[in-house]
Amino acid sequence: MKKMVTCVLFVFLSVVVAHSAQETTGASTAGKEGMVPYSVKVSVNEVRNRTVEAKVRDHVVRVDQPKAFGADDTAPTPPEMLAVSLGTCVVSTIQFLAMQKKMEVKNIQVTVEGDIDFSRAMGIPTEKRAGFAGLKIGVQFDSNLSPTEKEAFLKDIFERGASIDNIMNATPVTYELLR
Repeated sequence: MKKMVTCVLFVFLSVVVAHSAQETTGASTAGKEGMVPYSVKVSVNEVRNRTVEAKVRDHVVRVDQPKAFGADDTAPTPPEMLAVSLGTCVVSTIQFLAMQKKMEVKNIQVTVEGDIDFSRAMGIPTEKRAGFAGLKIGVQFDSNLSPTEKEAFLKDIFERGASIDNIMNATPVTYELLR
């Protein structure tokens, strides 16, 4: 929770600083299409057995596989982390947008569910995709909004969150073999 609040505060402060700089100097930190991009770089390394460690900024995250897949089951799997990313993005975006709109939103709860067919991963020919066939997100929160206003607020959330956007819309991915 502390890291999530820190992330939301960082984004909020970035917006405030950019807005303040524009007001006091007339300069803008934003380009034609919006604010200056926030770059993300993650380093991922094998630790032991099937456990993997990812480092981003000053944080370390571990990922593993279930024991049934010959691993130690010490951490979530990559698809579970994708669902975690999506769910936490929904919560963080609700918090951020509520703060922007000066709304009181409490008791935010999000569930993310989906099924994966491992046929392709196991080398079995299939037309099914290797990842989630779909994801279902349930969102619940307390506020003084009417049901119609909550629906509009939720629609706004799903149009603004970065991880939400990356998962709901195709994101170009390139890869290369490093030497």
